[in-house]
Amino acid sequence: MRLLGQGHLVSGIARTQTIRHKSYTHYKVDLADLDQVKAFRFEVAPEAENLVLINNAATLGEIKPVGQLSAANIEGVYHINVTAPSVLCTFFIQQTGQFADKRIVLNISSGAAQYPVSGWSTYCASKAALNMFTEVMQRDHPLVHCMAVAPGVVDTPMQGEIRAVDASLFPEKERFIEYKQNNELASPGLVAEKLLYFVFQPDQKPGVCFSLRDV
Repeated sequence: MRLLGQGHLVSGIARTQTIRHKSYTHYKVDLADLDQVKAFRFEVAPEAENLVLINNAATLGEIKPVGQLSAANIEGVYHINVTAPSVLCTFFIQQTGQFADKRIVLNISSGAAQYPVSGWSTYCASKAALNMFTEVMQRDHPLVHCMAVAPGVVDTPMQGEIRAVDASLFPEKERFIEYKQNNELASPGLVAEKLLYFVFQPDQKPGVCFSLRDV
């Protein structure tokens, strides 16, 4: 909504539409369904000066020790967290070549890409994979501004899911409860402001993969 309020054209790719605005276009795509993702095509407004792709969708999946995960869960997490953004990045590069250095790719990563969290095997692994994909994409396309940014611990519904997990399956549950109790969760609005700073000033990014906590 912040971008729409500034007069930018925004498109969303998701199963459901939650935004209604004259400058917003919605594409109904289930990112867990690879066939739907493969069928997607980017439509660029003729008046566009710059293009930005933000891959934000992610899922924690089952929070359980390895050995208790279902095969369907493993497949689903990787589809949403790795395969879908990788395919969309590829299509974005392929289908918007006329914009050359006027393109930005922002993949939302996680601190969990850098360190192991008990019960989060697929989430940690998928975010680490997304980081490396972004690193290689930047090498392959040096004119495109590519970033994988960890936003920190943000006060989103995902945090509520984490706090509700059975402690026997998630030994680190208490730490996340304390984040909430101690008001240590970042507000989504503040995180959005920080992310947009690098969208509008991509030359200021400290690297390809970085955390907002460090800038």
